Order: sequence, then C-alpha cells, then structure tokens
Amino acid sequence: MSHIIFWQSADIQMDSMGVEQAYLDLLNSNFDLCKQLVQKETNNISNKEKICKLTKEIEACERYIFYLEKNLVSYEDDLVQLKAECQSTIYKLKKCQDHLELKEEALVIQDKRIIQLEDTVVNLKKRIQEISVYRNRIPIPNDIDDIFTASIQSLDEIIRQAALMQEIDVDQKNQIEGLQVLLGESLERINGLNQDLRNIRANFTYERNGCRHWENIVQQQLVHIAGLQIANLGICFLNRHKDAQLANQQNQIAIQQNQIANQQNQIAEYRKNAYRLMLRYNADTEHWRRRYAGCIRQAQNWQRQYRISQTQVQVQVQNNLNLRQQILALQNNPPNMATIQDVMHTITPGLAQLPFYDGQESPDFYYQKLRAVNELARPLAVAQFNAAMRCNVIINKMSGRFVPVPANNSYNANAAINTEPEFLNWLQGKYRDVMVGTNQGAIIALMNETFSPIDTSDTYAKRIRSLAQGQVFADILPYLYRHLPDNIEMRVKIAALANFDTFFNKLRNKWYESGGQKHLTTMVE
Repeated sequence: MSHIIFWQSADIQMDSMGVEQAYLDLLNSNFDLCKQLVQKETNNISNKEKICKLTKEIEACERYIFYLEKNLVSYEDDLVQLKAECQSTIYKLKKCQDHLELKEEALVIQDKRIIQLEDTVVNLKKRIQEISVYRNRIPIPNDIDDIFTASIQSLDEIIRQAALMQEIDVDQKNQIEGLQVLLGESLERINGLNQDLRNIRANFTYERNGCRHWENIVQQQLVHIAGLQIANLGICFLNRHKDAQLANQQNQIAIQQNQIANQQNQIAEYRKNAYRLMLRYNADTEHWRRRYAGCIRQAQNWQRQYRISQTQVQVQVQNNLNLRQQILALQNNPPNMATIQDVMHTITPGLAQLPFYDGQESPDFYYQKLRAVNELARPLAVAQFNAAMRCNVIINKMSGRFVPVPANNSYNANAAINTEPEFLNWLQGKYRDVMVGTNQGAIIALMNETFSPIDTSDTYAKRIRSLAQGQVFADILPYLYRHLPDNIEMRVKIAALANFDTFFNKLRNKWYESGGQKHLTTMVE
C-alpha cells in the first residue's frame, strides 16, 4: 500500500514539476524492483509450504520407524519362544533315546531266556526218549489176563480132582499118601503159582503205574513244551510288536529330528529376517536422518537466501530513495548539478556487491550485472560519465587471467576498447581462449555435447553459452539442433531464431510445453 501511495505522489510531482525522461526510467526500475520483491515473497511462501510438507514426511518416517521397532520386538519374542520349544524337543528326544536303550536291554534278556527254554525243551526231549527206551525193555504180553484166568480155572480143576481123589478108595492109602504128596506138591505149586501171580500182578500194577507216571510226565512235558511254544510265539509276537514300536519310535525320532531341523531352519530364517529388518531399519533411519538433515540445511539455506534477498531489497530501496532525494535536490538547485564524484558515490555500493571477474560465470551474465550498476548513474545526467568512463568502470572489475585489459580488441580487427559493447566482445573472445580454447576446440566441444535426460533448459543453456561465446550464431545453430530431442527439435526449428538469446528462450518455452519430457533418441541431420 505504501508503494502505491509513493507511486501516486511521484505521478503528481511529475505532472507538477515536469521531470525529464531519466526520472521516468528510475520509476520504471523501482517498479521492476517491487515486482521482484513480490516474486521473492511468493517464493518464500512456497518455501514455507515445502518446509511444512517435509516436516509431515519426517513425522510419517518416524511413525514408520516406530512400526519397524515394534515388529523387531515381536520377532525377538518369537525367536525366544522357538528357542524354548527347541530345548523341550531336545529333552524329549533324550528321554526317547533312554527308553530305547532300556528296551534293547530287555530284548537281550528275553533272548537269553528263550535260549534257556530251548535248552530245557531239548533236555526234556532226551529224557522222554530215555524213558521210552526203558519201557520197551520190559515186554508185557497182551493176553496176560487170559493167562491168569486159565491158571485159575486149572487150579480149580486140580482142586476138584483132589477132592475126587480123596473119595477114592480109602484103602489105597499109599495112593492116597502119594496123592497127598502130589496134592501137597500141587498145593505148593498152586501157592507158588498164586504167589507168582500176585507178584506178576504187583509188577504189572507197578509197571502200569510207572507207565502212567511217565505218561503223565510226558503229557506235562508236552503241555510245558506247548506252553513254551506258545510263550515263544507270544515272545515272537511281542518282539514283532516291539520291533514295530521301535520302528515307530525311530520314525517319530526322525520326524522330531526333521521338526527340529525345520525349527532350526525357521529360527535361522527368522534371524535372517530380523537381521534384514535391522539393516533395513538402520538404512531407513540413516536415510531419513540424512533427509531430515538435508531438509534442515535446505530450510536454513532458504532462510539465509530470504534474509539476503530482504537485505538486498532494503539496500536497493534505500539506494532508490537516496537517488530520488539527490535528483530532487539537483532539480530544485540547478547550480548544484551532480559531478563525477556523485556518480562514483552512487555506483560504488553496487560495484562493492559484485566480486571481481575471474571467469567463474559467463561474460554475458557478468556484463549485464555491471551494466545495471552503470545504469544507476544515468539519472544524474553527468556528461563526464560517458561511454569511455563506463567502459573503464567495467575494466576495473577484471582480475586473474583477464588482466591487464589491452587498449585494442584483437578479436575485432584491433578496434579500440572504449565502449561497453566493444569490451563485451573482447571479454567473450578472452573467455573463449582462457576457459574454452580456440574456435576449433569450442566447435569440437559443441559437437560432443547433447541435451541429456538429466538436463533442463537452464542447465543446458548455461553449459552451451560458455562454448558459444564469440561464435557466429548461424554457424553454431545446426550443432545446437542436433543436441535437442526429437519432440523439441521440430518445435524450435519452426520459430524464427535471430541470436542465442532467442534460441534459449524458445528452447525454455518448448521444454516447458512438453512437460519437461526428454527422449534419448535424437535426429541426426
């Protein structure tokens, strides 16, 4: 608002006092400075918005880092749990191995018991064979009962005959005595036979009891053998069952070992994942830390640039106010017109802000800065501040390989260097010799240049201007066309190009129209 009021008051003074054209130029320059100030304020606002956006991104990164830390803690808990399960599984495996050793010892004892039982069966079989042989040694007739019956009948018949003999003639005593002798003998014989019969019956009963006894023993041994065989079958079945159990336990042990191996693989995989997450966490943390530091540095740079711009604007505003006051004072006091000392006093602050030229920037840019400083003294209308004086002011800012400045320009038919354009021509030629080389070297460098995918219109122009200093535009233009991508080359060729400035301005416009897209393929004429 203050600027608008100032402009209105300036217009009133111009109408009332009839200020000449120099004063209008000064107002136009002030207007341009105000526009630049507004543009810088707009840039500062956009920079603040960028800082806010970067701050939000940093907060999002911190949340993501916190999420990664939580995942890392959960993975460590899972790792501890898997270690505990692995230890319990190893303990169970040891118990299974101990049970397996006990079962193997029991199998060895049972095998010894089976061998003893088989020896007992063999001994019993031998004993049965011996008993069978001993039984066959005592022959027992099959008709022993008939013999006994016949003997009893014979004895009965003898007794009847003896009774009949007693009823024979009593007189025949001799016969009777003889018969009595015979009878006594017969009785003795009968008694002997009865005794023999009783002995035979007793022996038969004894032998029969002995046979029954041995048959019972044989039956018992057979039953025992059958029991042993059944026990052997049971032991075989039990052994098979135990073998099956042992094979099952071995399979379980193998399965458990596979599970342990899988768990160990999982633990190793979890460790690898945890290590990868840790590396990713460290990398992300370092990345966001560097990015945060870069944002801080960029914000500080922006703040520093903003302060510098504010300072420069204030200095320029103050210089403009001082110049206006000096102009008003001169206009109000014609006898006290400005001298060359006033001119030097006016341009000295601007010259002090510019560093001495040593070839670090293109001659055109540096020449424009010096010319802007010289133009500050134009409103003073000092006749002594002519073209030669202006050229001397610019010559005094040279340094390094650009001093001393000769009196004549060897790059323009030895013309005298007494004007600003002539000095610019000499500076372009000197810059090409010092920084680039000869014209042939500059052309070779231009032939090797290209508009790369990482270039913008400004970076390309800055690089090409240094090579094209002092060159004929029409000779250089075909090389410049070869540098451009296909989507920009045809657009630039359509326009009528008069010099390097129009070429680079047209390139900038067409590059922005294409959305900043660049293609690697270029048209080779």
